[in-house]
Amino acid sequence: MSEPSTDLATAADITEAARRWHTAGFCVLPAKADGTKRPDVPSWTRYQHEQPSTQQMRAWFDGTGRTGLGVVTGSISGGLEMFELEGRAIADGARDRLVPALKAAGVIEVWRHLTRSGYAEWSPSGGLHILYRITDHPVPGNKKVAERPARPDELTDQERNVLRRKPNKVFTRVLAETRGEGGFVVVAPSHGTTHETGKPWSFSGDSTPGLVPTITWEQRVALFAAIHAALDEMPEPEPIQSRDPRPRDDSDGERPGDAWARQTPWDDILTPHGWQLVHRQGDMDFWRRPGKRIGWSARTGGTHDGLYVWSTSTEFPTEVSITKFRAFAILNHGGDDRSAASDLRRAGYGDRTRPAPTSVPAPAAVVAEPEPDVAEPAAGPTEPAGPGGPPWPTLGQDAMLGLAGDFVRLYDPHTEADPAAVLHAFLATVGCRFGYGYWIAGGNTRHAPKVWPVITGETATGAKGTAIAVVKSFWREFDSHFMLMNTATGLSTGEGLIRAVRDANGDDPSAPGFDEGVHDKRLWVDAPEFASVLEKSRREGNSLSGTLREAYDAGVLQSMTSGSPLKATNTHIVITPQVTPAELVAKLTATDVANGLANRFMIVASRMSKVLPEGSAPDPDALHAFGDRLNQVATGLFKACRDQAELTRTPAARDLWTAEYHRRFEERRKQSESPVKSLLARWHANSARLSVIYALLDGCLKVDEVHVRAALAAWDYVEDSTRYVFGSEAGDRDLGRLMEYVNESAGRSRTDISVDLFARHKTKAELDLLLEKLLARGGYGVKKVPGPNGGRPATRYVRLAGS
Repeated sequence: MSEPSTDLATAADITEAARRWHTAGFCVLPAKADGTKRPDVPSWTRYQHEQPSTQQMRAWFDGTGRTGLGVVTGSISGGLEMFELEGRAIADGARDRLVPALKAAGVIEVWRHLTRSGYAEWSPSGGLHILYRITDHPVPGNKKVAERPARPDELTDQERNVLRRKPNKVFTRVLAETRGEGGFVVVAPSHGTTHETGKPWSFSGDSTPGLVPTITWEQRVALFAAIHAALDEMPEPEPIQSRDPRPRDDSDGERPGDAWARQTPWDDILTPHGWQLVHRQGDMDFWRRPGKRIGWSARTGGTHDGLYVWSTSTEFPTEVSITKFRAFAILNHGGDDRSAASDLRRAGYGDRTRPAPTSVPAPAAVVAEPEPDVAEPAAGPTEPAGPGGPPWPTLGQDAMLGLAGDFVRLYDPHTEADPAAVLHAFLATVGCRFGYGYWIAGGNTRHAPKVWPVITGETATGAKGTAIAVVKSFWREFDSHFMLMNTATGLSTGEGLIRAVRDANGDDPSAPGFDEGVHDKRLWVDAPEFASVLEKSRREGNSLSGTLREAYDAGVLQSMTSGSPLKATNTHIVITPQVTPAELVAKLTATDVANGLANRFMIVASRMSKVLPEGSAPDPDALHAFGDRLNQVATGLFKACRDQAELTRTPAARDLWTAEYHRRFEERRKQSESPVKSLLARWHANSARLSVIYALLDGCLKVDEVHVRAALAAWDYVEDSTRYVFGSEAGDRDLGRLMEYVNESAGRSRTDISVDLFARHKTKAELDLLLEKLLARGGYGVKKVPGPNGGRPATRYVRLAGS
């Protein structure tokens, strides 16, 4: 690694560097000159998937006196990733520690390729930036490669205040990290006020703008494993324990897995399966997986003597520590802990038989301060909607199971959103992320982890958008690639929805008009104006209603539009609409209810849970710990079944599901026909889907009793919300007065209603909405009557015969 260049840069140098990066196929943007290191464009997210034109580049850089530029990392720049060795790491002597580790791991030549003959530069803070393209694997999101606990002299005043209250809290400092998919990095020769210190970014050695080396994914993993081993100083994580559905009773004696692990070294576990011990450092052993030629794939030893795997090409979950027994179960019994324990017991280990866990490792516990219980809304939770109306729904604690409940508890102290709305929005979006490949059978139907909650609350006090914003903020932090590539806003036509997840239109890429389609069929659609969606779906010729029904059911969508037919298979579309109760009652017609569109959505009542004038955010460490747990679950599921699995129910879950199925159907049989009954008709399908999501969040490929209970509790909130929104219609005094007023006559004009009934106290918009609600509830209509003296016909609102 050569020292920073001291040459002074000019605006002409910036323009030339921008031209070279752009010509080489990188997405180049100007950087702000205010020290924020952000792009100087109105909305730069478009450039995460769109290259600026040559004309736009000239407008940005030619003769404008720019002092800074940067490149967008990820797929838009041909698989570009930036690795940064922080200035504090270099000051700590990282160079002296890195070289021996890189040599021992066999990746020193990869490092030299990147730093000597590749592209490297020095940042104003003394850090080393290395840019490269990955040739055979998508660029992941940002990643912390090495960290250490913050030293006393590095703590901020805010961190010191926290330590006075929480003396065991550990604050971290990053030593090495990456900038990945959808990121932005300032590059040399940026200078002047582009950085807050006024210092420049400078080239290392002979680095040239636009000339970036390539590496393989295997080389990257091996390199980062060595860097992590050499630099990371964070406490070793405790291994994930195999799940046991019953509490351990020490009086039952030693379990087979514990007895076996106590007597068995890692050599005897890994070596028979082709793993090689390639390096020893202190009490740590470093291993290389079968078929790999360079680098380290995993380590064992340390305080907890767990197996920590870096490689993504093994049977094991990555970047978590697992026990010897768990490794034995994965290697020899396909991850089946029950089978592994039985095998060891037959071999003479242990004094008791342990019930089997699921075939997927459980997520590690969050190491964070305990969060307070979820707050109830400030307004009375059982306050009825109106005279004779149903009470505000209450969320049962069973719905707060596992990661879903932890997510709500993590964010609840920091948001005004309704906890129930946050829960249902998270369940929907994490189900979208899990994808189409997981499902449970319901007769001849596949129920995938796909639910559509309609967040329903009053304007300003309903916190509808706030609930969705909470979930969006998490996904932006945890999986920016998902937010970039798998989300959309608004619904207009069926064809538009199909196009967003379309199949290829042929097999020959060289054919004229060939469209490769969309490979990832997961799509989360945020629909903040659901009333508008309902209106559009009823327009003549609009196929949206039918397309939505098909998207919920089978996931096979087709449009036979003349000249450009579209087809999409294996789609996994999740929709999270928002609407006010009045709009929902007014816009949801009898047709929407009868044709089954409405009951595919789940109504979730929402209102502000608290007032937070300034707001706040979850503790970053707790947030990252939660994200790590979710990642462990996803990784474990993928390792177990490659994201393709039919889930089944355990005997206990099957018994509970059968009992509830019969009980609820018997209750429904006794109910008279009504819009509410029709809206809740798909309870079994949505409850089954919710149970799949809860099971997957637990890392399980079997739906257990707790997952069924959680799903039914989440669904019960939907039922109560539906009764609240639509049941309150009887208690809506204005609508009740209007109905009585119309019933008393042969017909009422709009003027009669405005002047005589409401004494001109209703605005035009309020009166429009009230009349829409009257017509939407059924039994009422409009008719034209002759005007006075043969004038223009007048409109009358009437009660229909037989109603």
